[in-house]
Amino acid sequence: ADDQMFEEDLDQESHAQTTESVVLEEELPDDYEPTQEEILEYAKWLGMDQDEDKDLYWIAREGLKAPLPENWKPCKTGEDEIYYFNF
Repeated sequence: ADDQMFEEDLDQESHAQTTESVVLEEELPDDYEPTQEEILEYAKWLGMDQDEDKDLYWIAREGLKAPLPENWKPCKTGEDEIYYFNF
């Protein structure tokens, strides 16, 4: 009975670890301008305070506009999460 339970645990663990990702291509137009909502979301993600750090939002804007470094690609998981990977 213990062997069967162990096998079930392995099946669940291996299933949890098998998420497929798709490598995407970065496609931002030269005149891309992020929305205020995108800037605010990224500023929050960077740890900026919405009230105290408004003078620093230009950093979030520039970060959104900056091209990825060489060999970095956006990737998307099966759950539609985007992450970046250095190939």
